[in-house]
Amino acid sequence: MNEANLETHQQVQEQIQRHLSISGSIALDTGLLLEFFTNGPLAELVTDEIFNNSNVKTIYIHDYIITELFSVICKQKGVSFAEETVEELMKFTKVVSTNKLRYIAGEFKAKRKLSMSDCFSLSIAKRYKIPVLFKRKQDLVVEMKKRPFEMYNKIDVISIDPEIIKAQKNSEDSSSEN
Repeated sequence: MNEANLETHQQVQEQIQRHLSISGSIALDTGLLLEFFTNGPLAELVTDEIFNNSNVKTIYIHDYIITELFSVICKQKGVSFAEETVEELMKFTKVVSTNKLRYIAGEFKAKRKLSMSDCFSLSIAKRYKIPVLFKRKQDLVVEMKKRPFEMYNKIDVISIDPEIIKAQKNSEDSSSEN
């Protein structure tokens, strides 16, 4: 295994260990849910480590995520499929009204260069003192490097990079062929 592959492998193992240790309640952002519902590169990981993880008791999302998911799925597969998908999602998640999060989200937005949806997801983590999982996004990475996500208490932000997961799968596939 060359040095670049070893580093990628180590990054994947660190990410996997972080979300294997997830238990109790978590918050999810739109990116990981889209991966799941559109069968993206992280779909299997999301299925195994979140939805099929018996240690995860409650999955929190905010109501703006419902709108985002509906919009993307509607474009891809039509209105009725999008409606069925979000209805199913609401059966196994706890949807928090953005009304309950607006001031926390507003404070994040005032202090960070992030989308409003990301600010609402972070607000759930802060309000309920739970980790929040994101699909890796450059603006989130930049903000995390500037300073940790904390205001009154630390927020555990787990950013999962599909390129690292894909590289890991390719590496495992190559190893099994030899």
